[in-house]
Amino acid sequence: MNEPYWLLSAEDQKYDEMTEDISADYLIIGGGLTGITCLYLLTKAGLQAVLIDANRIGCGTTGRNTGKVTAQHGIIYSRIEKNYGLEKAKQYYNINNKAIDFMEERSGEFGVDCQFKRLPAYMFTQDTYYQSNLEKEYEIYQEIGIDCSFRKEIPLSISVAGALKMNNQAQFHPKRYVDAMARQAVEQNGKIYEHARVVNFEPGKECLIQLENGSKIRAKNVILSSHYPCYDGQGFYFARLKAERSYIVGVEAEEFPEAHFINVEEPARSFRYIPEEKILIVGGENHKTGHRDDDYYQKLKDYAKEVFKAEDVKYQWSAQDYKPHDYIPYVGYLNSDYKNIYVATGYRKWGLTNSTAAAMLISQLILEGASEYEELYSRSRVKDIVSFNNFLSCSFNCFLGTLCNIF
Repeated sequence: MNEPYWLLSAEDQKYDEMTEDISADYLIIGGGLTGITCLYLLTKAGLQAVLIDANRIGCGTTGRNTGKVTAQHGIIYSRIEKNYGLEKAKQYYNINNKAIDFMEERSGEFGVDCQFKRLPAYMFTQDTYYQSNLEKEYEIYQEIGIDCSFRKEIPLSISVAGALKMNNQAQFHPKRYVDAMARQAVEQNGKIYEHARVVNFEPGKECLIQLENGSKIRAKNVILSSHYPCYDGQGFYFARLKAERSYIVGVEAEEFPEAHFINVEEPARSFRYIPEEKILIVGGENHKTGHRDDDYYQKLKDYAKEVFKAEDVKYQWSAQDYKPHDYIPYVGYLNSDYKNIYVATGYRKWGLTNSTAAAMLISQLILEGASEYEELYSRSRVKDIVSFNNFLSCSFNCFLGTLCNIF
């Protein structure tokens, strides 16, 4: 029951385990959408690239999401505008919008039924307290030039205080897409190894990576795309990122509007439909990982029954995501010391477009030496006290834990 629809409805594609030491010009650690897209782009450019995954490609968060392909990432653009200015908000939209176009083009190119479909996305609230937040977000949408509208109702049997509609968004089948892209990357002479867990990472002009089975990899360049970096490199990502868990149930439903939906208040509620299977996905119940204990699946099932009269549950699964303090992922160079190590993390539950955007950005840094989006996603953008406070809080908690163990 806890297996995602995406994994159960995709081919069981497998790759070999690494059994000997190898060398690579470019090593990608992590076989989710970020890593596979990087492998595809680098091998398409003629570079020698190898990808490893601790488990199976596409079976982590990439295979455990809602399948929403959208640049509507909650209340995000007004936050970016407030912290970094309108131009940075435009950049965030532009690269995520390019990511949607990229995925649409690749879905057609691969000739696989990725269930890619264009449709609108609605962000709504049932609480008048949040109406002003949506109205402010709408103002920034208009300044950016996003195809959108503000609504007082949505095409669901739910009364709302306000809703923000972003047109020309999409949805698709993430696992089929990743599998198709992986096959294409291999045809372009890329290498993929599964069940290759990293246990030691030594940085340098040539990085040395040791796997759990004893195999070693020497790599001139490394891309850390393992959802959470397997090597921190004094980037203090443990202090910059907050882990959150969310839940999904898939229930039978004969029909649903051609759109997907998400609210802005708590508890979180997200909806999208899989017309090929007549399955309605209801997601939400977000919480800090390890901070709450409740029957979240049952809450979503009760909600689906009450609101949509749907109670025949076919699927349920959960996923863990990492949230940066300013809502923008960290993508680019891991730190200023090693320009041959790249990182992509902190997608805040919007990994389908952000992961594709991250792969596009990193590929630009490698192939062109620069990217117009480099500063937006850079770790060094965080110059305020919030990140430092997070670091102090985490360090103090670790210190207290050590004292408790001693005494």
